Amino acid sequence: MEAALATEPNGALLGSSYYRSPFQFGLWVWNAFSKDSTAFGKWMCSSFGKEPVLMSWVNPALRASVGKAVLGAHGYFNGKVKYEEYTLSNPKKAKIGYTVDLGHLYTIDTLSYEGFPYEGDSLIKSTMSQSVIHKGDAFDVNNLEAERTRISTLFRDNGFFYYQPNYSSYIADTITEPGKVLMKFKFADNLNEKLKHKWYIGKLNIQLRRNIMDSLINCVHRRHFNVWYSTKSQPIRMRVIMRNQKLSSGQLYSYDAYQQSYNNISTQGIFSQVDFSFAPHDSTPQCDSLDLTLNCVFDKPYQFYVETNAKGKTTGRMGPELVLGFTKLNAFRGGEKLDVNMHGSYEWQTNHPSGSNGNLNSYEYGGDISVEMPRLLLPFLCHHRFYTVPSTVIKATSNVINRADYFKRHIVSGELTYNF
Repeated sequence: MEAALATEPNGALLGSSYYRSPFQFGLWVWNAFSKDSTAFGKWMCSSFGKEPVLMSWVNPALRASVGKAVLGAHGYFNGKVKYEEYTLSNPKKAKIGYTVDLGHLYTIDTLSYEGFPYEGDSLIKSTMSQSVIHKGDAFDVNNLEAERTRISTLFRDNGFFYYQPNYSSYIADTITEPGKVLMKFKFADNLNEKLKHKWYIGKLNIQLRRNIMDSLINCVHRRHFNVWYSTKSQPIRMRVIMRNQKLSSGQLYSYDAYQQSYNNISTQGIFSQVDFSFAPHDSTPQCDSLDLTLNCVFDKPYQFYVETNAKGKTTGRMGPELVLGFTKLNAFRGGEKLDVNMHGSYEWQTNHPSGSNGNLNSYEYGGDISVEMPRLLLPFLCHHRFYTVPSTVIKATSNVINRADYFKRHIVSGELTYNF
C-alpha cells in the first residue's frame, strides 16, 4: 500500500512521503529561474532546480483505485481506500490523507485440480507436498502465480514439451463459504491433442558450421545420432559434445536436461552460437517423438592478445613488462585451448642494495605454453554434477632471469591446475 499511495513531495527526506527538508533549495532555484530565457538561467534551472510536485500530477483518485486493487490481490476483497485533500495556510500548498479499510481477510479453503490429462494429474498428485498453496493460507495472487509456475515446470520436466503456464486458469468461489475462497485450477478446454501427452526424443541431428552461412556437405551416421559438417573432415570429436548432451534418443523430454545441455555446450568456449530446435517426427496424431537438431557454429579459431604492465616495488625497483600471446581454440579436435605467450620485463634501481651509488638493472624474458581441456583428469570426480563445464589446465613455463650479472638461472617447470 505504501508503494501504491506514497508520493515524494518537494524536498523529501530519504524518499519519505511525509517528512520534508526545511530548506527547499531545488524549489527556490526553480521558482527563481524557470522563466529566465538566458543561457545561465536555463543552466541553473536544469542543474540545481526541481520542478514542484502538483496535485494534478499525484492524481489521488487513481492511486486510491490502485490501492483497492492491491488489497484485492492480497485477499482483502472488501477493502476500501478513500482520500481527502487538506489545504494548508498557504493556499498554494496542500496535503493528501488516505484512509484504508482492510475489511475481512479471505483465506483458501480448498484447491482442486480439474481437467488435466491422466499423466499430468498423476504428476500433480505425486507432488502435492511441494504445493505453494495450502488450506488456511491468505488469498494471494503471487502465491497463485507461483503454483502455476510450479505446475508448468513440473510438466515440462516430465515430457510435456508444449505445455505453457497460460494453458491453465483459476476459478475462485467466495460465496459458498463466507470469508473463504474455494479454488479450482482447471486445464483449458479444446486444446490441441499434442499438448495432452508426453513427448520423447526421436532422431538427433548435430550440425557443425564454421560460420552461420556454411553449407553442410558431409554427414556421418552413428547409431543414435547423425553429424553434419561443412568441412572435409569432422572438425571435432563427437564425445566432446555427447558427454555434455543430456538429451538422447528415446529419452523422455525434460526442460531441465535441455537447460543443462545448453549450458554445458555453450560454456565450452569453442562455439560462438549454440541452438537447440525441436520438431515432431511426423504429423500423425499418434506421434510422440521430437526430432532434435543441435546447431553449433564454431568461434574464431585464433585469438591474439597483448598485455602491458608497470611494476613498482618498495625496494625502489621499477620497470615495464610486455606479454604477447595467442590462443588456438579446439586445438586437437577435443575442445582444447592451446595458449602460447612470450613475456619480457625490465627493471632498474638507482640505489645499490649495499648503500653505494650505482645503477642496478635486470631483465627477464620467457614463455608459457598451456593446454586447457574441457574435462577433469580426476576419475573419482567423474560423477560429480557441475553447473559449468569443468576443465584441467596443464602449463609449462620457461624463464631466463638476469640480475646485473650477479647471477643467472634457468627455470623450467610444469604445473597442473584443476579449475572448478
